[in-house]
Amino acid sequence: MTNPLESALRLTMVGLCVFVSQPIYAVELQHQTLWWKGAQVEVVRADRADYHLELLLPKERALQSLDRFYRDAPDAVAILNAGFFFRDGRPSGFLKSQRWRGMSTKVRGVLGFDDAVGQQHIVFDRLYSSQGAVYSMFRGDDWWYQSNFIIGGAPLLLASGQAMSFESEDMLPSFIHNRYARSAICLTQSDKLLFILVRGGDQYSARLGWPSGLSLGDLQLFLLSLECVDALNLDGGYSSGMILNGRWVGGHWLQNVVARRVANALAIVPNQLSSSV
Repeated sequence: MTNPLESALRLTMVGLCVFVSQPIYAVELQHQTLWWKGAQVEVVRADRADYHLELLLPKERALQSLDRFYRDAPDAVAILNAGFFFRDGRPSGFLKSQRWRGMSTKVRGVLGFDDAVGQQHIVFDRLYSSQGAVYSMFRGDDWWYQSNFIIGGAPLLLASGQAMSFESEDMLPSFIHNRYARSAICLTQSDKLLFILVRGGDQYSARLGWPSGLSLGDLQLFLLSLECVDALNLDGGYSSGMILNGRWVGGHWLQNVVARRVANALAIVPNQLSSSV
């Protein structure tokens, strides 16, 4: 295989997937374009021995485009929209970046991680808050005190390799069963970190003939096919988008017309840059 430091390797399997090696770092990042239940899905796969997660928040305004997040974090090889938010940029669920910025009295899936590089501790859970205190649905420890960063989603899709029931997160049936553009994050059995972007739209764009994405049940099955063991659904629909190696990848079809500004994002960042850069 060509050394990724020399040039980007592009190996295309028509109708199945595309692999892209990152040319400027000493370790390889994989990107696959797959099809599942009629939906196009972008999958970014990173080895946790070589990459770590970062939570990105806007530098100036309450909301900003993913392109702007990339300008603020140029070392990121992949950036994915993350948590749900209100129009004014306030988080509509759990959000922690060194301190709590948002909580939810509703049960919600979350992802937590520390700021370690190399041996980053990542937790998937369901949390809820009551009178300012935080409670876990699964774990007996107060792990959120040790996690520098927590991002809320809805719902928790997988836990310990099992597809999760959505009942406790009390979501609209249409949100669960309709086919939408989706964003998600997962960990695999082989300790790989995956960013998932389901291309599509919503109930309105489907009437115009645009591929409409996946239901949450179909997304669960897709993630299990990738050997994911823990997974969280992130903000989707019009918010869905990704920056991959500096290139924009839209999730919702309207993102290709007018990019939506979002309140936060997750980034995959190399643990060490190549010494030849």
